[in-house]
Formats: sequence, structure tokens, C-alpha cells
Amino acid sequence: MVKISLLGIPHDDNSSFMKGASEAPALIRRELHSDAYSMWSETGIDFSVARRLVDHGDIQFDSATDPWDLIERNVERAMESGDPLICLGGDHAITHAIMRAVRRRHPKLTIGVSTNFLADASSGSSGLAATLSQCSTKPSVILRPNRIVPTGAVNGVA
Repeated sequence: MVKISLLGIPHDDNSSFMKGASEAPALIRRELHSDAYSMWSETGIDFSVARRLVDHGDIQFDSATDPWDLIERNVERAMESGDPLICLGGDHAITHAIMRAVRRRHPKLTIGVSTNFLADASSGSSGLAATLSQCSTKPSVILRPNRIVPTGAVNGVA
């Protein structure tokens, strides 16, 4: 039986302007189960059938545990079944921890990234926060994928 796993990551501590991304998992789930939408995929799979959509709930963050470790551990646990995983919510920085967990499961990982992700070194950010953010100029240093494949055009970056 085809299944898909969901994992909520309600974390937005790295949002530099406005908070709110941490509210996304609950809002996405509400819309997913809304009567306004169908649970059928374009390939004819009905995800409203019991046990087809496996919801692992939301990660519970606390001040005593490193949030990146929590994300990595929970993503690894959710991927144990081998089913595709969709992570919901959170700010852009959660991608780093998600991809570290995915990389361990898929050692020959190829990442297709927007060239904006690779190119915006003019943001003025530095250190670990910049490395974990969308403005990182060196994702390969942290994620160590087999390949990084740029996609899209660089917009306004000198």
C-alpha cells in the first residue's frame, strides 16, 4: 500500500523579520483535511483511506534540547518506514537539519537548489546562523551531498 508520512516542524526561531512560520503545521493540516479539497492524488491514490497518510505529529521543542538535534532525530524516525516524508512548517533554517537526516538515509544525495540560495553572499550574515539560513553560500560544506545542481537564474546578485 502506498503511504506518505507527515511531520510538523513548528520552528521559526531563525526568522529574521516576522515570526509565524511555526504556526504552519496546524494550518496546513487543517486545509489538508478541509472539505474544500480532495485527498485523491493525480495518480489515483486515495489518501483518505486509513493508514495511507501517516501523521507523526509535531516536534515538541523545549529550551533544554538543541532544536537541530530534535529535528534530525525526528526526521530520521519518520523516515524509518521508507515512506516518502513531507515536513510541514517552520522557517527556512529547518531545511538544514532535515537534509542532514535525509543525507544519512540517502548517501548518494543530489540536491537541486535555486541559484539564489547559492549566490546571495551580500546579505551581511556570518557564522553558523548564516550557514543555516537561506543565504548560505556553501551548502555543500554542511550537507556534503554528492552533487549540487543549481536551478533557476540568479536575480540581481553581483
